[in-house]
Amino acid sequence: SKAPAPRKALLPWPKAKALAATCPPALELPPALELPPVLQLPPALQLPTAPALPLRRATEFRNSTEYHSYVQGEFDRHGGPVGARVRFALEKAFFGVEPGMEGVIKEWESLSSFLVDWGERCRFVGIEQVELTETADRAAKVYFADGPKEGARPD
Repeated sequence: SKAPAPRKALLPWPKAKALAATCPPALELPPALELPPVLQLPPALQLPTAPALPLRRATEFRNSTEYHSYVQGEFDRHGGPVGARVRFALEKAFFGVEPGMEGVIKEWESLSSFLVDWGERCRFVGIEQVELTETADRAAKVYFADGPKEGARPD
């Protein structure tokens, strides 16, 4: 039995060069156009934005396990936990964090351990100590009757 003959290249090198020489040159794109800066409209002329979807309060759940599952689902649907806003829900202060203060999640380890920027300080807390007030993408939020407490930083 004979060994199969080596296969020849479809386009030997000299022919490939000749073929490439006959192809039309690549299209030349015009230089980028200079666009004017975006103009800011006065507030009276801006279109209204859709209100954020309402988030459920922790007190609306039968137990903490249901609330934790709900919060994890909201994180999954709205850009994850980093950047979400939370409100300190315990009745007593915790290492300088006062009841009702709001902050932004900066680092995430788990539902029981995440770093929140409370304005003047950052502290690790767990979901048992806080309530989710706004998702990272700002698409859903809790509507409190009393608003944020003093010391909370708006974004």
